[in-house]
Amino acid sequence: MQVSLKEMREPYDVAIQTIFTSQDSNIKQYLFYVHVLTQCRVTFDSTLKFVAAVSFSGFKYNLHINPYLFGQMNVQHRIGVLKHEMLHIIDLHLTERRKDYDNHNWNLATDCAINQLINSDHLPDGCITTSNLFKEGTVVVQLKMTAEYYYNLIKDNEDNLNPTFAKTTGAAFDELMDCDCDSSNDVVKEITREIIKSAIESTKNCGVIPNEVQSILELKYKREINWRKELQKIIGKLTSEKKKTIMKPNRRNPGRKDLYGNKRDVKNEILVITDESGSVSDKDEAKALSEIISLCQMFKIEVDLIRVDTEPSDIIKLNKNSIKYSRIKSGGTYLSSAIEKIKKEYQMNTEDFDKSETNPLGEFDLRNEKGIQDFKKKIKKIIGSVDSETDATSELAKAKEEMIKAKEELEKARIALEKATQSKSKKK
Repeated sequence: MQVSLKEMREPYDVAIQTIFTSQDSNIKQYLFYVHVLTQCRVTFDSTLKFVAAVSFSGFKYNLHINPYLFGQMNVQHRIGVLKHEMLHIIDLHLTERRKDYDNHNWNLATDCAINQLINSDHLPDGCITTSNLFKEGTVVVQLKMTAEYYYNLIKDNEDNLNPTFAKTTGAAFDELMDCDCDSSNDVVKEITREIIKSAIESTKNCGVIPNEVQSILELKYKREINWRKELQKIIGKLTSEKKKTIMKPNRRNPGRKDLYGNKRDVKNEILVITDESGSVSDKDEAKALSEIISLCQMFKIEVDLIRVDTEPSDIIKLNKNSIKYSRIKSGGTYLSSAIEKIKKEYQMNTEDFDKSETNPLGEFDLRNEKGIQDFKKKIKKIIGSVDSETDATSELAKAKEEMIKAKEELEKARIALEKATQSKSKKK
């Protein structure tokens, strides 16, 4: 029997209409997700094995719906499924899946992360939650963590996984399809950012931007800090010693070439924390480490490096002679473990550090300005971010060349001024 597109769309249209017309404050918050949904390509496929799925192709997100399975749900469950799929998009679950990840386990992990953000009454029966992910009493599962955290927990405890969610059962109501495009993850992220920006603009007069979206925006979409400016601020405030150099004239006797001038020999003490969680690609991690070593070479400094996922690495001393280091971690992101490491190694003891224990990416999140400023109060000097979109080696080398040229020009001008002064004296 041939079914028209209108008939296939009916359950979907009823769900959207319910969101727009409902007076329930819990459902009104779904307006934001509807505005995200309107920027996606929606297709109806009765052969789809799941109720719904999301994918990315042709520079656009796609929402795939099985109209028959979707239509068997009540309206509240349908709007819960729509919010679930949009959260996959907003939380960048398509781009954060690494090539070496098991697709089934990643799907379970992402579902576990976002189902906590949805009203339990709006979730279909049997959905994955923190309480039913593993066999009862076998694994301690923390709440409101990232998908990477749950993925690594599943990977380390597969024997204790709830049989309902085993690979052979296929128990799930949705699927994350491939991110099928020639674009880099950065391009996909920028497209997603624009989708969210448009949705916020459309709903700002209604005051219904969900709290969970605000948290995701703060964590994943905040513009990265320019680490070069942070470095300049730090170096400018450090204590230094004087060092003799021919490149500068003697300030007391500028006309005497036999007297050397002084320059500041800056002694930098810098601690760097790099995120080596599973969401950071091998390419970005290798680039970050090479740029840190480049800083050591350019500024003749030593750097204490801590690499962290769920646990911190031992402190590594980097200097201008350091070789390229390989990746050693790939778990979730738990910054407080690095803070505890710093407390122990540097013998720090402040109550403020303990704030991070309940919120691993809270007071001292080095990916935002507030986190850096708070962290710098407790540690003498620190840089906590590396901009992966630019190349520190080339730009710093270029800056150094320009500085040397400027010094040469200054020396030539000094010599010319000295000759002119001598010539004027002879004429007199």
